[in-house]
Amino acid sequence: MKQTIIITHASYAKGIYEAMQFIVGASENVHVINSFTENIHPENDFIDLLNSFDPNDKVVVLTDLKGGSVNQFVAKHLTERHFYLITGVNLGTAIEVMVMNEDDINDERLREVVQSGKNDLVYMNDEIEHLQNKIQNEDFFE
Repeated sequence: MKQTIIITHASYAKGIYEAMQFIVGASENVHVINSFTENIHPENDFIDLLNSFDPNDKVVVLTDLKGGSVNQFVAKHLTERHFYLITGVNLGTAIEVMVMNEDDINDERLREVVQSGKNDLVYMNDEIEHLQNKIQNEDFFE
């Protein structure tokens, strides 16, 4: 079975999950770990959740910041149990992971998901300027 864990600083994980539910519906296989904040560090919640899964489950963990404490904590557990870890998560990436079939969960496909998430990060001022220039340079009357 495919399991997805979203674990981030503050309430970002909850926000991602709520937005995912709004767009594609709920999933019982998406789990949100209560927030990492200055005073709350739910390491045991993560470990307990990870250990509650069947060893054959394909587990994808989504974190927010590559150099952040949450990702560092989660990454150190990669030596104890195999799971897939994606950091720098955005809503598009989270949704793409959520709707993936279990059979599609592998290194190659997750690398494609990460690249897609990178491609979705766009400075729209330049994008709009590019589109405006394209429209101005086309002759619509030919």
